[in-house]
Amino acid sequence: MTKVNNEKLYKLVATAIFSAAVVVLTLTMGMIKIGSFNLTFALVPIVLAGVFFGIVPGTIAGFAFGLTVFIQCATGLEPSGHALFVINPFYTFVATVVRGALMGFLTALVFRGLTKVIKNMYIKAFAASVLAPVFNTGLFLLIYATLFNPQMKEFAAAEGASALYLLFIIIAGVNFLVEVATTVVVTPPIAVVLEKTVKTEK
Repeated sequence: MTKVNNEKLYKLVATAIFSAAVVVLTLTMGMIKIGSFNLTFALVPIVLAGVFFGIVPGTIAGFAFGLTVFIQCATGLEPSGHALFVINPFYTFVATVVRGALMGFLTALVFRGLTKVIKNMYIKAFAASVLAPVFNTGLFLLIYATLFNPQMKEFAAAEGASALYLLFIIIAGVNFLVEVATTVVVTPPIAVVLEKTVKTEK
């Protein structure tokens, strides 16, 4: 019983640490820009939480990411997100908090499947590092195109671009590439190091 309780406490503490790292990275590194796009490392602890501690911690870390972004949107720290919040706070909650939690959940879920066929940690972590931005951007595109479709078309018309071009190329395309690059470069080496010291989810 003591061993079980210790393992639960260990996982709880680890989940809190990774979630706190997500919040800090979202609030700090998110302020670093490449052109008009944020340089973010916030997906790294989300991936690591799912890799080493399973689906629930991965989901919680993703939730922490989404909640932080939502608060930024609500308070105006994220100007483009604040514009969406003014239009519809609930839709913005779905586009941030729900999306973040789903991203963490799906990344951890797929990683668990990968562990059955791939043993090399670097390869598994690399795959998860690609999947997290894919899920994050894919869910964003789906939610934005569905819930904010009128606003997307209106903004596209004002910019003289098609809604499809605006959504996939301007809004998501470059940001997706930045997310993939930062997550893929940073996460696998950290995962390889942590594999030697961290008790993983079985």
